[in-house]
Amino acid sequence: MAKAADTHSRPSVTRPLAMSIDRRGCILPWYHACMAKYDFYVAGRWRNKDMVEHVVKSVRGVGYSVFSFLENDYSDVLQQLGLGSDAMKSENTEKLPLSHPLIRAIFEKDMQGIKDSGSLLLVLLAGIAGHIELGVAYGMGKKCYAIGQPEKTETLCGVLDGIFPDERALLESRFKAIKGNHVGEGVWTSRCLGDVRFQHLANVRKYGKHYVHIGMLAGWVSGEPEVLEPEKSETWDWYALGALPEPMFEMCKLSLDSYQTGRTLYED
Repeated sequence: MAKAADTHSRPSVTRPLAMSIDRRGCILPWYHACMAKYDFYVAGRWRNKDMVEHVVKSVRGVGYSVFSFLENDYSDVLQQLGLGSDAMKSENTEKLPLSHPLIRAIFEKDMQGIKDSGSLLLVLLAGIAGHIELGVAYGMGKKCYAIGQPEKTETLCGVLDGIFPDERALLESRFKAIKGNHVGEGVWTSRCLGDVRFQHLANVRKYGKHYVHIGMLAGWVSGEPEVLEPEKSETWDWYALGALPEPMFEMCKLSLDSYQTGRTLYED
């Protein structure tokens, strides 16, 4: 029985599902993208806007999805409060009380962005808010990174999983653990996959056997699928999620359901 998992593009990349047809005629997709809405929450300060925008552009340029506080739209809130766009400038928001509706709206949108992101990326030099967001993300169990040089050694920088001189060094490190190795039999190498993580656990009785199946997620970054196990798979191709071929391997059905519903446990 060939192994199965599933592959889908990261949210920021328009890619359908990559699937292969095995010798039994079953559809076998490999790795799925992570379930987080964004790969990175980019934290920083308004006064360092140019650097933040540069990092966001670079990270998106290699296929990662990003939540950037610079792109949040508060036009509706400003209109309701009768405020102009200048109200969003740091020198103005810093004068407002914490109870002000605009401050509350900014807080809620940023907190939701952190929750929706797989990792946090702090662009140094960052302000107090950026460091608070770093602590929030760490408390949520997310991977945390920084780009730039800290002004001085701070013990709590220990919450960071890495401090990198620039975004290129960070992106290269994302693949270091699997670089040059296959992530499975006949699967793509680090040129194509980002972080590999747990998706779901399933107790499956199918095809006359009993399986304990572990579904995994991974981020597609680049490259094209190719047949590396011709004795097991005949072809690979891209398919839209709404137009998947049949018949489909049972474990793949579970992976698709988990991806769409967020379910992590399938009991017999």
